[in-house]
Amino acid sequence: AVTSRAGAMASESKVIHIKSEEQFAKVLKDAGTKLVVADFSASWCGPCKRLEPMYETWAREHTDVVFLHIDVDEQGGIAEDYEISAMPTLVFIKSGKERKRIRGLDERGILAEIAKK
Repeated sequence: AVTSRAGAMASESKVIHIKSEEQFAKVLKDAGTKLVVADFSASWCGPCKRLEPMYETWAREHTDVVFLHIDVDEQGGIAEDYEISAMPTLVFIKSGKERKRIRGLDERGILAEIAKK
């Protein structure tokens, strides 16, 4: 029973799906000095769908980094605040301030930025 339970836990998403501006603000505040990676994407975006399994894997591997998913169609206010014009856009936030952003599916660039923590 223990192995099946561990397997179930491993498949659980470590990515926080943002459902409101209030939740987003709280997650940023609670992250403190941890790196936050905000994935701005859309359900209709092909590259976003390809990024999703990699993003989930990174979230499981880098437990000291906070990974967020923000659907631009559901959370237009947050997307507007960050002036998101292309998907996917990953915004790297540290201590509440944007440190970098990467547009598109640049796996190497994303991993390099995550490694900086």
